[in-house]
Amino acid sequence: MEERKKMSVRDAYEYALIECNKLKAPAILLEDFVYLFNKAIQQYVNGVYNRCEYNQQSSDDLGWLHTTVTKECTVEPKFGINGKFYSLSLPSDYLHILGCKTMMSLPKSLNHCGDNVGSTFVSQCTRLTADLDSGITNNYYMKPSHKKPYYYITNRNDLQSIEIHIGDSNYELDEYQISYIRMPNNVELTPEQVCSVVDTSEELEFPNYVCYEIINLYTRLLLENAGDPRLQTHIPVNQSIATPGN
Repeated sequence: MEERKKMSVRDAYEYALIECNKLKAPAILLEDFVYLFNKAIQQYVNGVYNRCEYNQQSSDDLGWLHTTVTKECTVEPKFGINGKFYSLSLPSDYLHILGCKTMMSLPKSLNHCGDNVGSTFVSQCTRLTADLDSGITNNYYMKPSHKKPYYYITNRNDLQSIEIHIGDSNYELDEYQISYIRMPNNVELTPEQVCSVVDTSEELEFPNYVCYEIINLYTRLLLENAGDPRLQTHIPVNQSIATPGN
């Protein structure tokens, strides 16, 4: 079976002109298209991620952005109200967290099993929210440990990091694995690419059905920005199951 061609940036631009009824008289500045289209991509990704649960449809829609990385812990632990925690860097292309796992081990001085038998522990981290944080301090069964670690995403001075809390455990963090949604690639389109006989623009990185959803979002942004009355009819006409937030 012949593989279906992926939509290019110029394809998206031309389809957006069709949606706006401006194909033969394009009054859309190229700079405006690039800005609003990238904004539409961001809105689409955030809309899908913010669904009540990360279900199969969400996984299909954002599968091309789903990334997993494993990193060694190279920092010393810090100590806070809930005990020991590690403050670790996030990947440069990080956007939204999906999950976190840790691999911890006992220091050799505390390992009484010999040959590291039973000294390594792999755990799935629980997300630490503000509400949960206030309840785990004095709750023995919910306190952080190497068996029940927590993760917390911080944002200080525009630098995001992840904190992994393990309480009063004697274990030390060796590795951490993060599953996350990465930042989508920035879309660019030049006047030369628009006018070229051969389409030399880059292919969009997501499935075609997602591209159409993003074009719908872009069209709404453009019509709203221009105060176009067609915005009132565009939204109900272009509703679909895959539209984020529905």
